[in-house]
Amino acid sequence: MRCILHFELATIRRAVAMTGQIRCHYDVLGVARDDDAAAVKKRHRKLAIKFHPDKNMGKSEEEQAEAAAEFKFIQAAYECLSDPIERKWYDEHR
Repeated sequence: MRCILHFELATIRRAVAMTGQIRCHYDVLGVARDDDAAAVKKRHRKLAIKFHPDKNMGKSEEEQAEAAAEFKFIQAAYECLSDPIERKWYDEHR
């Protein structure tokens, strides 16, 4: 459990360091707190495709950087919310 939480904190710290902001995982994915794992996965896939760095290659450098930062937030949110144990911990400590 400690390893998982350490990984989650490291992921969040990297995302915050890149963007200078902290965001709620539920807000990042656009899901409600009571949505099930299937809804979280579906929303993650949709956003990951939209903001994936490879999908934004033809855009300006600034737009690519913004998409990459958003992609990292999306990944961190999904990593937390897709694991029932981490999601429970997050809900209790947010």
